[in-house]
Amino acid sequence: HSRRKIFFTGQAGVTLSLVLIGLSFRLFFHTETLNGVESLHADFAGASYIILGLMLLFLVFMQGWIAPVFWLMLAEIYPLRMRGLGMGIAVFGLWIFDFIIQSLFPLLLNHYGGGMTFGFFAASNLIMLLLLVKFLPETRGLTLEQIENKFRF
Repeated sequence: HSRRKIFFTGQAGVTLSLVLIGLSFRLFFHTETLNGVESLHADFAGASYIILGLMLLFLVFMQGWIAPVFWLMLAEIYPLRMRGLGMGIAVFGLWIFDFIIQSLFPLLLNHYGGGMTFGFFAASNLIMLLLLVKFLPETRGLTLEQIENKFRF
């Protein structure tokens, strides 16, 4: 299988998982306010297990498809003379975005609820999927020298 196909499958699975999590929050949960404190309640006993299962599905697609190919392709696309610096910048950027997402997630969840929060992340991942379709190169079967020549670094 091509790396692009594996990456697209993972990205589509992640996006679908996020859509389903968002829909599950909207369909199976409601909020109640008691003494000025708002709390989330499931509409039936198994609703929380649906969310848990969908979050596990998200992790399967993220860690089983996207993460391995992401790191492999990231290491391939930088020319040898810049690979250390390029990977360092990429990892730094990844940590910065992880920090931003981890900081925003609880704020979004508290302000907009699970449906809108996961809908926002689903929309973000859909945009990423469309960008990947347009711009992600296929590197399978190419040597590092061929990749460097192909992309003229």
